[in-house]
Order: sequence, then structure tokens, then C-alpha cells
Amino acid sequence: MTRAPARLVAGLLALTVGCVLAGCAVGGASGPSQSAIASTPAAASTSAPVDAAQVGTCTASDSGDSVGPMVFTVATDTGDFPIQLSYPAFNRDGTIDTVTETATGPLIVRTSYPCTDAALSASWVTEATSETTEHLSCSLSNGGNLITTEQRWHHGALDTLDVLCQGHPTLEVS
Repeated sequence: MTRAPARLVAGLLALTVGCVLAGCAVGGASGPSQSAIASTPAAASTSAPVDAAQVGTCTASDSGDSVGPMVFTVATDTGDFPIQLSYPAFNRDGTIDTVTETATGPLIVRTSYPCTDAALSASWVTEATSETTEHLSCSLSNGGNLITTEQRWHHGALDTLDVLCQGHPTLEVS
């Protein structure tokens, strides 16, 4: 794994938190779908609205003060290449859906509020994949607590890049 420079991580986190607080939805999306994760109770099939910045049925008021929202951020150099995303959506009934969608950058932010014990105890797995000639990075946080980041790049020829940001809301980058 390639470590991102501290200034890049700090800038990405500041942009992400600002975007979440402002309620922005950036990056285009087409065809998001959700399917239940095998280790959680089955959920009814739902779909996220196009360009949804918030996913799942839990809201900020459902989460209380125990933990901030899960914020998944993907960044790339331009919006020239489609990016396949996969991330959790937390629901009031305790289920955790996996949302998959294709979006374009340069910045994509998705937010879900963990409002049940199942969401708080689960490992949060987010992934972005793109066939690109550019940089691709992701960050995962809960509120202002940065859990992890990853970045990949390949200059020149078209290449498939994959970044995986996975962690638990009690973990932090050291």
C-alpha cells in the first residue's frame, strides 16, 4: 500500500468534513443498487437516489452522540474516467446494505449514519475501482476521526486501479 502524504490526507479530510457539513453531493452516479451483506439480517431491496450524498435509512438524529457519520471519499485527477464504488449503507432495522454504483470524479463523497449496534460493530468496507491513467484515492472516516486512506497511481498507459478503505469506527490512522 502506498501511504499518502500527511498534507494530502489533511486536505482530503478537511474537504470531506466540509462537504458533509454543507450537505453537498458531488460526482455523478448512474444505477446505484443495494444488496444485503451476508453477515447481517436480510434487508428489503432498496435503491439510493442518483447523486445521493447520504445512503441508508439512519439519519444524524438516529445516531446520537456516540459516533459521527461514516464518510467515504474518493478523489481522482479529473472526471474523465468512470469509477465503480462499493460502500455500506446503515439502516434503522439493523441491516447493512452494500451500495454499488458507477460515478465520476474528481470528488465523490458518500455518507451513512451508523445508528445500530450492528453498524457500530461491523467492519466498514469501501472500495473504488477505475480503469484510468490518473491517480485514485479513498479515505474513510467517522465524523472527524480518520480511519484509513489509500491511493494508487499509474502514469501513462491505461490501467485498472483499485483502492480499498476498510476499518472500524474505533480505529484511527496513527
